[in-house]
Amino acid sequence: MNYNEYIAIIRKELQIKMGPDFIVTISPIKKNNGVAYQGISITDKTSNLSPVFYLDGQYEADKNSCTEIRIRETVGDIIRLYYEQGSNASIDLGLFKSYEKIKSKVLFRLINFQKNEESLVEIPHKRFYDLALVFYYDIKNENFKNGSILLNNSHLKSWGVSLEEIFADALLNTPKLRPAITQTMAEVMKEMLEIRVYEKYGDGTETKALVKKLIEKDLGHIDEIKMKQDNQRYKMYVAGNQQKYYGAAVLLYPDFIKNFAGQIKSDLYIFPSSVHEIIISPAEKNHDRAELLKMVCEINATQVDPEEVLADTVYFYNRPLDVLELIV
Repeated sequence: MNYNEYIAIIRKELQIKMGPDFIVTISPIKKNNGVAYQGISITDKTSNLSPVFYLDGQYEADKNSCTEIRIRETVGDIIRLYYEQGSNASIDLGLFKSYEKIKSKVLFRLINFQKNEESLVEIPHKRFYDLALVFYYDIKNENFKNGSILLNNSHLKSWGVSLEEIFADALLNTPKLRPAITQTMAEVMKEMLEIRVYEKYGDGTETKALVKKLIEKDLGHIDEIKMKQDNQRYKMYVAGNQQKYYGAAVLLYPDFIKNFAGQIKSDLYIFPSSVHEIIISPAEKNHDRAELLKMVCEINATQVDPEEVLADTVYFYNRPLDVLELIV
């Protein structure tokens, strides 16, 4: 059974189970960087939202044992998730009739310009070298952990506002609503290890002991106090926002890069690898720029999902001149 056959069966079974008050459809969804997925959307006729369930991972788990029982289990899982997370969610779209009502929650994020050039025809944006700033309305609430609505040209036209006005508001709002955070690479590694263990074993006393044991085993060579003091030994930093969602925007927060360079008293190399964070390294004269480019390309190819890749490039921040430029 191929994926198209699989998702068609799931859709049919879901429609039967959900009944006539719901519409279940197969929805092609275009994500960042032109990455496209087919998902199943469930529309309650009384709601203005249609949650989409992506089944690529589930198909990989089911395809070698795709029995009628397994299909029913998957359908049951989707229905349970729908009622647990999506059935009561709604948005007051009346807010979108007035820019004044939403302007305080308009934010910006960074995407790759070339990989999204076709979509950007319909999306208001500002170009920054090989990147583009796009704007969205933050709808985060108890139902939407990272909910957002991407603004398009028709929104600006209906509101009668300019790109420059949207840009000014987003530049003011984003650092306040998405505060920047900077960690050493070692701190990030430790955090990732903790998350993986807690996700697998739960949050209990025994798990905490296991986390401590694994950190001592895998990261025990790291002296955290020295790590924060010795920039010659620990040269890689990860910068993003506290929400860890579209955190690469910190690259263009007013004075963020300038202030960080001042803290470590160095020019900087900046790798805009993922849409969620950037990697920063103090610039040294013996750095080979070709090697830096090779490194960021390897990171993107092996560590970052295709839809989350920001750029295969390196930026340089000249501290004395306060200039940020694309170098390779």
